[in-house]
Amino acid sequence: MAEIVYAKSKYVRRSPRKVRLVVDMVRGMEVSKALDYLKFTNKAASLDVYKVVKSAIANATFNKEMDKKELVIVDAFVNEAPTYKRGKAVARGRYHRIFRRNSHIIIGVSDDKDAMNSTKKVKKEVSTANKKEEKKSDTKKKEVKKAEKKETKSNKTETKSKSKSKKK
Repeated sequence: MAEIVYAKSKYVRRSPRKVRLVVDMVRGMEVSKALDYLKFTNKAASLDVYKVVKSAIANATFNKEMDKKELVIVDAFVNEAPTYKRGKAVARGRYHRIFRRNSHIIIGVSDDKDAMNSTKKVKKEVSTANKKEEKKSDTKKKEVKKAEKKETKSNKTETKSKSKSKKK
């Protein structure tokens, strides 16, 4: 299995939602092509992602002695960092909260193009296993509901027959 080399940029002062737009664009691309895309993308977050990709390339070539021309962005994701909570005074003595969101950018590169496919296969296997478990639990829930309905119907008929016998 191919080795994946990572680069991180933590506490980036951009909203994770905005950075994910850029990261999703370059995931799975060759590194040289991704750098060109990032250079000419009209998003502020593209500069931050560009720097992380460059760092990942440097880590792969210097630490693991991988060929720069064969590198592919295999893993790319953005996590939410701690949020700065600020505020602003507004009319009538009130105060509005302002959230300054931050993000952690993580980019993984590998010289094996099949590494991305292998990670997708693992994710698919896990998701299919989860779906099978959900289906089993759904069928069990349905069976329980049917049993409860039958019990309530039988209870209703018993109470009706008891009430009739008491009236007589």
